[in-house]
Amino acid sequence: MERYKPPPPLSLQGNLAENFKRWKQRFQLYLEASELSTKPEKHQCAVLLHVAGDEALELYNTFTFADEESKEKVNDVLKKFEEFCNPRKNLTYERHLFFTRNQGTSESFDHYVTDLKRLAQSCEFNTLQDGLIWDRIVCGLVDNKLRERLLRDADLTLEKTITTCRASETSKNQLKTLTGTSDYSVHNVQSKNKAKHSGHPNRGKPKKKSEKSNSDTGAGKPFITNCGRCGRDHFVGECPAYGQTCKKCGRKNHFAKCCRTKPDKKVNTISGNTPEIQSASAAASYNEDSDFYIGALGDDADPVDPQPDKSSTEWKESGVSTEGAAETIGLEAYYIQ
Repeated sequence: MERYKPPPPLSLQGNLAENFKRWKQRFQLYLEASELSTKPEKHQCAVLLHVAGDEALELYNTFTFADEESKEKVNDVLKKFEEFCNPRKNLTYERHLFFTRNQGTSESFDHYVTDLKRLAQSCEFNTLQDGLIWDRIVCGLVDNKLRERLLRDADLTLEKTITTCRASETSKNQLKTLTGTSDYSVHNVQSKNKAKHSGHPNRGKPKKKSEKSNSDTGAGKPFITNCGRCGRDHFVGECPAYGQTCKKCGRKNHFAKCCRTKPDKKVNTISGNTPEIQSASAAASYNEDSDFYIGALGDDADPVDPQPDKSSTEWKESGVSTEGAAETIGLEAYYIQ
């Protein structure tokens, strides 16, 4: 008898009906295995109360029996515990639990069908039990393809359905393992070939000014290359031009070499009253199609064609070229934009 470990004490917390159902089964197995079932009824009842624990013993003391002899009979004592742990059963609710039981996303089929059988025991389906379990299996499966396969076969029994579902789940798990290994190998080969033939995808390409480089971030700090304020490479917030005054425009926070201020247009001036210069000055006149006006201070000459005929006698005699005329306009030439 010492070779067999007795069941744990009866738990009177949580689902009492389920707790007592399992404990009763374990106790009866313990009596048979340890050969206590051959002992007198009084001895068996004493073992029952001892194994059930303190809470169960206190509950036993509150029970009312028909006679004193019933207090020492195992079946009568177990019946009293069952009445306490199983209040009036609501058959509608029990069947609701059965008909709304669906297979979980990651739940195995064996666990699902076992729970269906457990729920069916308290629904009093009688001869309809196997057929209703089959219906619940088909309607509650997660795999739609397997459900379609079961619906096509009108001669399936409950046992054949369980066998088919188990085989389908096993083959699916095996296929997932094989497919995962194959995909991993192909992915490695493709990655190696791509790296071999394409090389570094960003090699030779200039980095943008505000581009963040993972290799240059150090401790995760963004890095800027070819800064638009100092022209150097540095981490964000470490620009050497910050607080400096531009020597070109007088503004702060950038160097003169990175200054974006448009430079003033310079005009080369010459002086002279030679006929050639006067002719070039008159040639640089107002043009309606241009964006600026070219004129000469103190010159009352009428506007003339800025592109004179090079074949004319006067042009050849003057010997003045129109190329660069805008840079050699005399008499303080100026631009008005």
